[in-house]
Amino acid sequence: MPPAVPGIPSPMPAASGAAAGNLHLTQEQEEAVAAYLARVWRGATGLSEVPAPDMLSTLVDVTMRKAREVAASRTG
Repeated sequence: MPPAVPGIPSPMPAASGAAAGNLHLTQEQEEAVAAYLARVWRGATGLSEVPAPDMLSTLVDVTMRKAREVAASRTG
């Protein structure tokens, strides 16, 4: 499991697709996750160049959208 992101509660597995609505971040939380990604980017990806903050925020947004989609598709 990846290290915790300061200011963001640890994720808990959703019990069913109905819980997908709970997978939302505030703008402040999204920015905190993007800042975390910037800090760990080189070690996590092996790439030397860290994307711009707005690109990392977009990555967080797209990832969260997909996570909600996957969670909503679960049958409980």
